[in-house]
Amino acid sequence: MRSPKQVRFVELNGGVMSALLDGDLPAASRMAGVSLTEHFVTDRARWLWQFRLDQMAADPDHARWMVRQAVVDDKGLVVGHGGFHGPPDEVGMVEIGYAVARDTPVPH
Repeated sequence: MRSPKQVRFVELNGGVMSALLDGDLPAASRMAGVSLTEHFVTDRARWLWQFRLDQMAADPDHARWMVRQAVVDDKGLVVGHGGFHGPPDEVGMVEIGYAVARDTPVPH
């Protein structure tokens, strides 16, 4: 029986998103501290990075709620990204969105 994998969510900051917008996967990976895959530089992903950077520019206090990479195990395997659509509302509710990278190797 396989042991369950733990997922941790690590913030993607504006510098990482800017590098991804430029298509500079090596620089983005260095800044993020993990190896990001081609999933992070697709047209759909680039649209998201621009959208989130625009949101961050409009309201910098919301930046920490925007985007996080989903990382599995101690080897730093990035399996996708997720984030909140904004900070919690008046009753503490948040809306989340996520994507799973199709090009992620399956850990054994």
